[in-house]
Amino acid sequence: MNVPPDIRVVSAPEFREFPENPARVYFDSNMIEINRAAYDKLPEYVKDFIIRHEIGHLRTNSANEHKADEYAIENSDAKDAESLVKALKSVNYLAAQNSKRRDSAHLKILTVAARRGSKLAKKALGEISNAKDKEKEDIWQTALFCAVLLTIGIVTIYIVNKK
Repeated sequence: MNVPPDIRVVSAPEFREFPENPARVYFDSNMIEINRAAYDKLPEYVKDFIIRHEIGHLRTNSANEHKADEYAIENSDAKDAESLVKALKSVNYLAAQNSKRRDSAHLKILTVAARRGSKLAKKALGEISNAKDKEKEDIWQTALFCAVLLTIGIVTIYIVNKK
């Protein structure tokens, strides 16, 4: 992944605080610091997502994880359906303990798939919207779960059709 020239990337052997955190940003110096002890253990597609995510923090000037995830998803390769699968897997991996973050990213992935022309993604987003309008949390959660399954299916169909 190419990092914009105005952003500097440096490495540290490990982070003493938050040793499991693979990267962090410094807003004042427009810099991403990589924690080699955690980062080097990750699959390549997760590393790519992490860099996009950290760039997202800098570009949105926000420490908000949801905004950084959305930036990373929006800036995935627009012509490559596999990028959505990789983003989905990356978020599931990185936010394993944070269901709200995962749900937010799944919705963003569905939105991107719908914008790219997926009728199933558009339908899933409509169902989620209808459930939210009814303000029933259990229906919304069920719709969101179905949306996640649909997202995986949609992206798989994209990949199969491209081959």
